Amino acid sequence: MISLSRIAVGKDFVNREEILKRLTIAYKKHNVALVGPRRIGKSSIAAQFFEILPDAKVTKVIFDVSQNMGTPGKFALRLLISYLEAYLKLKSKDRNLAVLLEDVDIKPINLMELAEGINSNILRRLAQFMVNYYPPSAENEQEVLKRVLIFLEDFAEENKCEVSIVLDEFQAISEFERFSSFGKGRVLPFLQGIVSSQKRVWYLFTGSAISLMTEIVEGEDSPFYGRVEKIDVGGFTKEDSVELINRVSNKPFSGEALALLWAITKGNPYYLVVLANRVNFLSEDKKYIDKNIIEEAFIEEITRGVLYSHCQYFFDTSLGKIGKSSSVLKEVIRILSTGIKSPSGIAKRLGREVSYVGPLLSNLYQLDLILKEGKQYFIADPVLQVWIEDVYGFGLPKIEKIKKKVARNYQENIANLKKDTGHFFESYMRELLSKFDGSGFRERELPCFEKIESLNIFDRNGYVYGKPSNIEIDALCVGKAVWICEFRYRNELAVKKDIDLFIRKKHLVEEILNLRVETLMFISKAGFTEAAMKETDVWLVDSKDLNELLSKFNMRKI
Repeated sequence: MISLSRIAVGKDFVNREEILKRLTIAYKKHNVALVGPRRIGKSSIAAQFFEILPDAKVTKVIFDVSQNMGTPGKFALRLLISYLEAYLKLKSKDRNLAVLLEDVDIKPINLMELAEGINSNILRRLAQFMVNYYPPSAENEQEVLKRVLIFLEDFAEENKCEVSIVLDEFQAISEFERFSSFGKGRVLPFLQGIVSSQKRVWYLFTGSAISLMTEIVEGEDSPFYGRVEKIDVGGFTKEDSVELINRVSNKPFSGEALALLWAITKGNPYYLVVLANRVNFLSEDKKYIDKNIIEEAFIEEITRGVLYSHCQYFFDTSLGKIGKSSSVLKEVIRILSTGIKSPSGIAKRLGREVSYVGPLLSNLYQLDLILKEGKQYFIADPVLQVWIEDVYGFGLPKIEKIKKKVARNYQENIANLKKDTGHFFESYMRELLSKFDGSGFRERELPCFEKIESLNIFDRNGYVYGKPSNIEIDALCVGKAVWICEFRYRNELAVKKDIDLFIRKKHLVEEILNLRVETLMFISKAGFTEAAMKETDVWLVDSKDLNELLSKFNMRKI
């Protein structure tokens, strides 16, 4: 089961094939930075890359910069311990050596004993330095960090091995500017000077402070400019979103439900998992998940669930970095929560001059709370936008407003989908089915249906395609009778294999939903091969028959 509290790796990891491919190409050639919003999956990508990395001789270290911040000396020691733990796990069968690392932060002399245990002259030299200079004073903080970073390369050279290090939430490294041993603007040049000389150490930086990370990696004045490949990490594709949802929930989803989930989350994996978990709880007595359950799950989550806590924490901690100006920034972001605005529009609402608004917008942009498009600004996270406008600060959240916003996002998403000819054709066919009135057509009754929906079922046992996969049912029609329908728009004949797969889909639907399907209807605009037309258990409808059906119900022919 995919968890919100741990990194998704191995069986829990979903695709991201393009990013993993780019990492594989860049590996050992140049360092890489993964940049994207919080909870978008950067740490999982890094961990999965290490999981699939074929080189067994590489020491792999994942080190969270933000969580290990402190004085530069303490930070350096924690990085050293993380590296040596990973090295011993890979190279040594003597578990007693790892025990020596447990007290290194108060007994650096243990490093000397460890150096003897693994017979490393490089570690001996570092241990001697640490014993003499630890705990570091303000004067030698930088030297301690420098020695540890250089040790990574020298130790790898001594042992003829390679090192790969993930520095998670790397932007936090700028906090070292507060220390006298560094000072403003001196941290990045210091790091790049060491990193650029290392040949056996490969770095993967990740960061959720998008504007700051972009400045570090791509800023023309940054020492990292042109030396690190930046990979932007966004939400999942629609296909990957469906796969992730199927990993979390055991129930089928209607096409409308999936479209609404996409409209709400924009493929953010954290939001998808949160909502799928809530949906599981709300749908215990349902055969499949429809659009109404998604709406209910979103409202419950954003008003009092995990999404509420997430938005509250993100909002408060982001603005907490500003300090005294946070109250007026809250007012600006409340204005932006009602929709995209220009600086002049914001100034008018605030009752201030435009010149007053500029620095405020700059602060919010640096915090990654807002984005800019032309001369207009808007809140970056659509879920946070709903929370700020209709939940934050209200004793009773504005439920009806949330429902209207969800409906509007859904309709906009559907409108965009309908620009795709194939999707429009499927929608048009479902409209045709909705007009069935119990009348006849060529000795076949066209029953009234109470519900017509596309459906997505995860075939865990691989019954349809021979391997676990997502199965799309173009139309499940439930009423006086139960039908399932397949729509084929592309200009190629449907073959017998297509019909056989459709029949397997029917059996899967009957098993999963505990339904008896009376009729299978396959509409193919291009028609069918002779072998396919011998199948008598499926109603095969080509363009000629389809146009007659459309005419019967006064619909435009295709």
